Amino acid sequence: MKSSEEQAIIYTSGTSPALGTGWDVMHVQTGQGSVELGRDATGKIMRKTDTAPDTWEMVIDQESLRMCQEYFDHRDKLRQAAADDTATFD
Repeated sequence: MKSSEEQAIIYTSGTSPALGTGWDVMHVQTGQGSVELGRDATGKIMRKTDTAPDTWEMVIDQESLRMCQEYFDHRDKLRQAAADDTATFD
């Protein structure tokens, strides 16, 4: 059984000058490593492959797309839960 530290996933949202505006960019840190992902409004997902120069590739294989979409979905659910927790009611 994995410890909670090994199972933890840390999401950090940001931007990427290489992708430009309109991209939802995040850094995903897991116990096995990290990856930077970007998603546009159409659902296209890009993965950062190098930092110098800032290089991205389109994610096209189904298994990687599924994994990346799960990261975005999980991050979005956590973000929504945090917003719900801070909501005030009159």
